[in-house]
Amino acid sequence: YRLMKQERRHVRWGQGASFDIPGGRYLVVAPKEIRDSKISMSVMLLEGGRPLVDTTVALRDQGVLLLGGPKEQEGVLIISIGAQAE
Repeated sequence: YRLMKQERRHVRWGQGASFDIPGGRYLVVAPKEIRDSKISMSVMLLEGGRPLVDTTVALRDQGVLLLGGPKEQEGVLIISIGAQAE
């Protein structure tokens, strides 16, 4: 295991945040709603403009989603996405 990069962003409702991911990819995360202590968000992982992942997830407040893949160098990227309501 080797941490390649770590970023945290505060994102307002109705806005999204983009993150550069190793290998020329980028991640776009946008919160959609909060209900029953769960935060719903759109998650899209793109490579060269082509979506590798395009989904909506619901995380408990302060929850974490681990997204495994794609291959990178001699290993596989594991992307951790967290959510915390203010």
